[in-house]
Order: sequence, then C-alpha cells, then structure tokens
Amino acid sequence: MRYFDVLFQPIFTPGGEVSGILNQSNEVTTRVLAEAALRQSEARFGNIFNQTTVGIAQTDMDGFFVLANERYCEILGRTREDLGRLRVQDVTHPDDVPRNVQMFRALAEGGPPFVIEKRYVRPDRTTRWVRNNVSLVHDSQGHPEFITAISVDITAEMGAQLELARQAERQSLLVHELNHRVKNTLTTVQALAARIVRDRSDPEGGYQTFVGRLMALAHAHDVLTHEQWIEADLLDVVAGAVSPFQGEQARIAARGPSLIVSPGQVLALSMALHELGTNATKYGALSSADGRVSVTWATDDDLVMTWEEAGGPPVPRPTRRGFGSRLLERALTNELGGSVNLAFEPSGVKCVIRTPLRRLFSLDPREATCPI
Repeated sequence: MRYFDVLFQPIFTPGGEVSGILNQSNEVTTRVLAEAALRQSEARFGNIFNQTTVGIAQTDMDGFFVLANERYCEILGRTREDLGRLRVQDVTHPDDVPRNVQMFRALAEGGPPFVIEKRYVRPDRTTRWVRNNVSLVHDSQGHPEFITAISVDITAEMGAQLELARQAERQSLLVHELNHRVKNTLTTVQALAARIVRDRSDPEGGYQTFVGRLMALAHAHDVLTHEQWIEADLLDVVAGAVSPFQGEQARIAARGPSLIVSPGQVLALSMALHELGTNATKYGALSSADGRVSVTWATDDDLVMTWEEAGGPPVPRPTRRGFGSRLLERALTNELGGSVNLAFEPSGVKCVIRTPLRRLFSLDPREATCPI
C-alpha cells in the first residue's frame, strides 16, 4: 500500500482549448503512516490521561492552567473551563502558597523536580490534601515552557495523621493534667491526715471523717476517669458527690443546667459538696428525719451554686472556724477563682458558691434534674 499526493492540471492549446491533463504524483506514504501512528498514540495518551486514577495538570510558566484531566478536575471540584481561567495559586490554600511558590521558583531556575504535600480549596470551601509530583517541560530550544503536576489525593491519609497528632497531643495533656492532679490530691490527703494526727480527742470520728473525704476524692476521680480526665458534666459531679448522703428517702434535691467543668473544678466541687453533706449529716438537716437539702445552680455573669438546708435542728453559729470550713473555702477559692459565702441561718446552713462563668461552658442551658 502506497500513498500519494496527486495534482491534476489542464494542458491548454495556443487557442485556449484543453488538450490534455498533467498528472503530478508525489509519494507521501511515510508521512501518512507517521500521521496515523501519531493519531493512534494521541488516542492512547488521551485514554490514559483521562482514565488514570491520579490527577494530571499542566500550567504555563505564570501558573495558568492549560491542561487538566478528569481526575484532577474531580479533586478540585471544578470543570476544565473553570480551571482555564485560573492559576494554581487561585486554588491552593493560602497557607500553602508561599512554600509552593518558593519551590516553583527553584524549579524554574534549573532545580530538580520536587514533591509537595499541600491543600487545594474547592468552590464549596472544603479542602483536599494532595501529594504533587512537579516537573518542568522545556521547548525544542531548551527553554522552560510548561509545568506538569501529577496529583494524588491524600486527604484520608492526612486526616488519619492529623487525628493521630491530635490524639498524641491529647494524651500529653492528659498525662500533664493527671500528674498535676495527683500532686494536688496527695497534698489534700496529707492535710487531712495531719488534721487527724493533731486531733486526738476523737480518733474514731476523725478516722471516719478522713475516710469520707477520701471517698469524695475517689468519687470525683471516678467521674473524671469516665470522661478521660478532660472535663465532666456538673450534673454528674453533683450526683456523685451527694449520693452517699441521699438515703432511701431522696432527701437531697438537685437541679440546674448541664454545664461542663474542668478536672480541677470537679475535684473542688466534689470535696465541697461532700464536706457540706458530712456536716449536714452530723449537725444539720440530714441529722433529722424531716430534714431536706436543696442544691441548685444557675448562671448570670457567674455560675452560682446554692446549698440550702431546711427542716433540721437549729444550727448555732460556730465559735471558731473548723478544718472543714477552711478546706471548703480554700479548695473553692483556689480552683474556681470565685467566692464562698457560708451562712448559719436559723433554718439551716446555706452555702453560696460563685465562680466566673468564663471558666465553664454550657452543654445544655435548659434546667434539668440531677440524676441522683
């Protein structure tokens, strides 16, 4: 099989009549076969280009897109027409642009191809992480002409790495918080034990008080362990602290909004409520069959928690401040950064705890009954 370019020309007589036809043939078999092979090659490249699982794009030296395959368009969430009006900088996350530009300039100045992990911003403002293999294409004279990037979507991979990093950071914070709280707890236990050693008038009563306060700390630690030592719901804190004093008749009513409190606040509030419950059992409302206790909390600019006793025996004002009162005030003042107002009213003890609301945040502002 041979291919020819054929030119037919009329041959005229001196009188202007056509006397014949001149047939000029030039064989072009080589050219035709080369063009066919080129078309076949372009078709194969087109199939590979558009059906590959990686994104492929090409830009001019100013960063404007001149070519993009289907996968690249999917990654960016844009059509080829959209990309034709944009530069790489326009679709790259602003935080990643400086590093990308720096590496691009080094490549344009004769540097080697490079690999970069960066984020593309889609039209819906979501981001996709990609790993780009970037290289330079030269023209026939050896001048830089195009930039080619092969992009692999690594969003899922980066998401897993970021989650691992967050978990590691979280674990570090938990260990730090645990170390801090263990030291504080041991200091509290030391103070409680020292008090018992000094007070020899009632060894058995002192021992019971000591054990009770340790149990309050244990309850607080149980709540924090359940919440992985990050934070806890105030509803759970109150429920755990007053449950030893509740009895079968549900003599303690607690009500307030669901609020998240920090580990330090969990321990301070648990100790405070246990101290109030212990005193109420010994001397206050819970020492009487008809006595009741109300624990409520609400928020204005601060969190205000009120412990109020009623129905118990008359409560005389103490002549001196006991260790329990000092422990109560010290713990709440240091951990909550607020104030404690302890009043011995004829109807019963009333304790108002106030702490800045900025140290807490709301989980559910609706008031709820504490699950005790």
